[in-house]
Amino acid sequence: MRVNRYIHLNPVAAKICDTPDEYLWFSYRYFLNKKICPKWLITEIILSYFDIYDSHAYAEFISEGIDDNLTEFYCILKSMLGSDIFISNHLNRTTDLLSVN
Repeated sequence: MRVNRYIHLNPVAAKICDTPDEYLWFSYRYFLNKKICPKWLITEIILSYFDIYDSHAYAEFISEGIDDNLTEFYCILKSMLGSDIFISNHLNRTTDLLSVN
């Protein structure tokens, strides 16, 4: 469950967006709204840890943020990805490419 939280908060931690539901490339919004969920995306397994019909509990879990273990994981992952300058340069290139199309 913490890894799921990490995944959905990743664009927020990267300062791409303020909340996970603003990031269009992730499945977070489908966990909150089953009516728009593609048939191939299985959200029930994760939601079954809460009340499968109540996405609000899932949203609350995600909004609790990242715990100390995940913060440590972020630090390890960041050291594998490269320096802040390296990440920033690649993020800027990606943003530039997306804005062209």
